[in-house]
Amino acid sequence: MIPHLREVLAAVPARTHPVALYTFMTTPDSALLVGDRPLSPRQWLDAGGAPEPVRELAQTLGELV
Repeated sequence: MIPHLREVLAAVPARTHPVALYTFMTTPDSALLVGDRPLSPRQWLDAGGAPEPVRELAQTLGELV
């Protein structure tokens, strides 16, 4: 089980495609750094990282940049 996953999923927009969610959870993100190494949201949460930054990123799924 991934720590804080329920909190993160609650922040994901309802119309997010499951493949987009999988990609989000497994792709390293420069906002989630340990030293100079970016972690994926899953790695971040598994390592004991705070859920807030992942939740904030999850809220933006589906937004155009």
